[in-house]
Amino acid sequence: FVATNDLSKDGTGNKWSHRPFWPYLAEHGFNPDKIKSQIDDAIAQTVIAAIRSLRTQRNPEVSYELFGFDVMLDKDANVYILEINISPAMGTSSELDRVIKTPLNIDLFNMINLPMPGTKVSILNVQENTPAKQYLLLHQYEETLAKRGDFRLVFPTKERIDFYNMMTMTENDKVLSMYATLDESERIKKLGELRKDFESYKENRNSK
Repeated sequence: FVATNDLSKDGTGNKWSHRPFWPYLAEHGFNPDKIKSQIDDAIAQTVIAAIRSLRTQRNPEVSYELFGFDVMLDKDANVYILEINISPAMGTSSELDRVIKTPLNIDLFNMINLPMPGTKVSILNVQENTPAKQYLLLHQYEETLAKRGDFRLVFPTKERIDFYNMMTMTENDKVLSMYATLDESERIKKLGELRKDFESYKENRNSK
């Protein structure tokens, strides 16, 4: 079987999009939402297992990586991570590839949050653990969420906040774990409070 160029036949051959795949599983008695959650759990746990290496990135504010997770389901819908591809192939050998991978690339580049030219204050040069640094971290987090497109946040979330117990938490982790437990109104209030500290930090820094 090969991937077809006829999108009306999506759901045949060996390459399907999510659109026919999840209804197919539901029709055969499986719970798609439960399976998606288990896949998200497995992805988060796998990344956490490699967190020490991932934290060695230089200039993390201007670094990013797209990972491709190959996931297998057995006959009972148990989830297995087969492998993880760094810089997965983004070629388009079929029309289905083009329809899936084009918006994926667009969302990825929208989400990167590259600093604007001339930016003077960033997470990198606010070294001490201050409310100003916390504001920058959470502001960038919210910007990323707003630009994520069809990407889905896997971690940190309220459902997986206990996953932090698997890792040695940095100060940034502690801030994010606290923030992930807040509802929307509490987040807005928290960011407003931290923004005042951030503006004061900038004024004091620029006056030196």
